[in-house]
Amino acid sequence: MKDIYIFSHNYLINNWKDILENQLKLIRSSGLYDSMTNMYLLAFGESQWKELMKIIRSYDIDDKIITLSIDENFYEYPTLQKLYKFIKNIENSHILYFHLKGVWSTLDSNKNIDAIESWRKCLEYFNIEKWKDCVEKLDEGYEVVGTLYNYNEKEPYEKTYQNLQDDKFYSS
Repeated sequence: MKDIYIFSHNYLINNWKDILENQLKLIRSSGLYDSMTNMYLLAFGESQWKELMKIIRSYDIDDKIITLSIDENFYEYPTLQKLYKFIKNIENSHILYFHLKGVWSTLDSNKNIDAIESWRKCLEYFNIEKWKDCVEKLDEGYEVVGTLYNYNEKEPYEKTYQNLQDDKFYSS
């Protein structure tokens, strides 16, 4: 099996603890933790660092989670930049990327929080709980898999909305 690496972007505001703990529980209970090589967890929110490390220690029994602090809030870009640099120097691996979907949205009273939570749970189901299915497709030769990714040869990527990639994805 190819090495599996996880990159997670974490903005430590609002209900971040609940979301992160749920994601870490899913990673452990699905067997993904045992199969992954490392998880790079990048976080913005210095005032919450102690609490973050306490949560990480409670789930990371094999010291596989590498935590990195983000100094300035440039949204997901620092994590995506780290991921980009990482993949330039590694071959023959699978990568999962996700973030704390919904922590920012709770600041906006016009957002439907239930819908955002449902969408996050959907993403977590198909990309974390069903991670073996994602890896299987990558091993079949697909370059990218994700919750809504559905390549249609008759209407390739540029022409269809069926190729949506939203918030979480695997890549080979």
